[in-house]
Amino acid sequence: LGPWRICNLLGRGGMGEVWRAERSDGMFDMSVAIKIMRGDRRDVVERFTTERRVLAQLDHPGIARLLDGGVTDTNLPYLVTEYIEGENIDRWCDRQNSGLKSRLQLFLQICDAVSYAHSELVVHRDLKPGNILIDVDGSAKLLDFGIAKLMQDQHPDEATDESPHTPEYAAPEQVQGGAITVRTDVYALGLLLYYLLTGLKPQARSGALADQVERILNRNPEAASVACEKFASKRIRALVPPEKLAGDLDAIIQQAIRKSPAARYASVEALAKDIRAHLENRPIEARPWGRFEHLSAYMRRNGRLALLSSSALLGGLMLIGFGIYQAGLARASQSALASQAQQADRREKETLAARIFIASWMKDLTVQGSAGSSMASSARRYAQSTLGEFPELQSGVMWEIAGTYSNFKMYSERQMMLESNYQRIRERHRLLSLDTQANPEFLAQLQAGRAVSACQFAAALGELEQRIATQKLLAEADELIESLPNQIPLGWARLDCSRIGGRALRFIGQFEAAESRIAQGLEIMRKRYATNGENHHSQYADMLNGYAVAQLQAGHFSAAIKTLNELIELLTSQGREQSNPMSNALTNLAASQRALGGLEDAKRNYQRALALQRLRSEELISPIIHCGLLQTELERRTASKTEIAALITTCERQVEQDDGSPRFNARSCWAILMQAARLQVDNELAARARTRLESYSSGLSAEVRAQDIPTLALKLQDLQFRNQVTLRTLQPFLALNAERFPSQIQLKSQALSLAGQLNLSEGHPLQARQIQAELRRLWRGELGDQAELDQHPTQQPLALALARQP
Repeated sequence: LGPWRICNLLGRGGMGEVWRAERSDGMFDMSVAIKIMRGDRRDVVERFTTERRVLAQLDHPGIARLLDGGVTDTNLPYLVTEYIEGENIDRWCDRQNSGLKSRLQLFLQICDAVSYAHSELVVHRDLKPGNILIDVDGSAKLLDFGIAKLMQDQHPDEATDESPHTPEYAAPEQVQGGAITVRTDVYALGLLLYYLLTGLKPQARSGALADQVERILNRNPEAASVACEKFASKRIRALVPPEKLAGDLDAIIQQAIRKSPAARYASVEALAKDIRAHLENRPIEARPWGRFEHLSAYMRRNGRLALLSSSALLGGLMLIGFGIYQAGLARASQSALASQAQQADRREKETLAARIFIASWMKDLTVQGSAGSSMASSARRYAQSTLGEFPELQSGVMWEIAGTYSNFKMYSERQMMLESNYQRIRERHRLLSLDTQANPEFLAQLQAGRAVSACQFAAALGELEQRIATQKLLAEADELIESLPNQIPLGWARLDCSRIGGRALRFIGQFEAAESRIAQGLEIMRKRYATNGENHHSQYADMLNGYAVAQLQAGHFSAAIKTLNELIELLTSQGREQSNPMSNALTNLAASQRALGGLEDAKRNYQRALALQRLRSEELISPIIHCGLLQTELERRTASKTEIAALITTCERQVEQDDGSPRFNARSCWAILMQAARLQVDNELAARARTRLESYSSGLSAEVRAQDIPTLALKLQDLQFRNQVTLRTLQPFLALNAERFPSQIQLKSQALSLAGQLNLSEGHPLQARQIQAELRRLWRGELGDQAELDQHPTQQPLALALARQP
């Protein structure tokens, strides 16, 4: 090749072949390494050209120099670098029986070379033992910048290119196609140091590819000292004792291989600085030192002086020093606590601000309509890949994504995402809890994130009515929240667990408990975040919505209306009139108004909610809106038969298409459809409603089914449809305790009204009037005025019948 004579093959790789060669024109004697590129891949040609350009600008004793380059007779480009007579760093260390200090000093040579490359805006991106040779002088040499890329050449559209890499030393951002920075090399150096000191590879190839990727992305390896003690060979343990790794070196390696780039050392220089500090018995940045470590290091650095000092003088100095140290420690501790609280408070505000921005964007109906469901999937990928070191923000964002999945009826994706997120963060928290060097503040954040993810998964299981599993997860979340450190303000986690946990309770039928749980969170929010009567918490709107739904389902309709009016006013002031929260607020307001007999207001608000949902898609409208409007029209009794038939068709179609929605919602819709079947005398619709009831409630225990509101409502409608209403068949409904469980008030009052009418028809007006008195007592808290009480839809038939009595 030109002036070079090929001698022998050195190796083959993904980009081509490497040959040893010598100068053939007699100008001077020199052995070189020639890399000849493969010719079957165009992208490799481009990277080869980049390698030639990159190496040409690097001039460092620790980096193999570029000498020449050209093209073969077959039009294959090649480049020539100096030939390094040596062997791979791991083999060299083993052959030389290198101890801990020797390995660290070699590692520092590598750091110096990589740091120089970074100063020239070059990232290596494939640091591994095979690319590091130790020459005959014992000096480290870096080879193969074949996949390096000039940072100054990165364009926005190139930030996520899929770069070639070696999986055993690849950083998470390389696997995910993320931006490559100097911290990518820091990660590889951390793994290299781990390997040099233990002989173990935390990301060694094994098992399926998916398992390998999951290991890179999510699994933090055991501390080097622990792994060395458990798994390293006897020879390695003799050369590098595990106890020598505990403390500083464990912390340094862990700092270098954090999954999030932002959590790693900011530069190779910072990593090298800590290594040098360790070798010199000085404090490192990766972890704080205790008082005895300071004293021990001082003694090691100044051993001769310590020996010459008299015991009295040394004792006096130690007492004085210890007193000064304790005073300084106290001041530092107070300052640290204040700083910690300020930082935590600022982080909480930043987290909440980020969440409200993300939530507002993802819940905007015009954005959803144009972006489609792919927006949620993209957001999930980004949240999983970039927010690992911010568990509080990651958990919040995951919940917003879960809500978007529901809006697009992607129920299985929602379920899998919430379960996967819970399992991942639980395992991560478990492992970090075993790490004695773990940052306490981050561990607390992770614990809070785990609690929130448990509540989120509980909500997903609650929607499937898996009661026992739901309650177990909520208990786990509560225990995690209660054991959080008091000095760290993690109100966001408590608030999320109250709101999302309340949602889970609602879907397993524990409405009163849900209302109480969310009320506690709302009280915390108003105390901590209210300023001059105005609440500035970014999740206040979501908390209000959750509280209003709990109030509605718990039978506190007047309170729900008050809460919903506050929510609608807040959303309007925030410019969120065209959002899912506004649509939900209007739907819930309509349901509350209908429950109190305000049928005209209810119809108007259902129609407003429908208009908002149509900004996104007609097919994605929740069946709760259509079925609620149907129920309102049935009770208004003014719509034509044709109009009712159209509403029935729409409601049933939406319920059938929304088969993965929360089962409580589906059963509620079928109860409304049974009411329509009764009033329209539609036998086929009634039969379908009965069938669906059995399919949806088949997983419920007999005890739960006996208290389940939608199931009981459908059965009561069915009794009326079949003309089988008697005082005997009404007994299960009359036995409901609406005073203890206000959520049962509508169903019990409907049964009481029927029982009163039956008593009248059988000639027992006194019993009928007693029932009317009980009805008025039940509703007095919600309706107050007696005239209004008697006009309520559940009471009006009995009131009219009694009015006709002499």
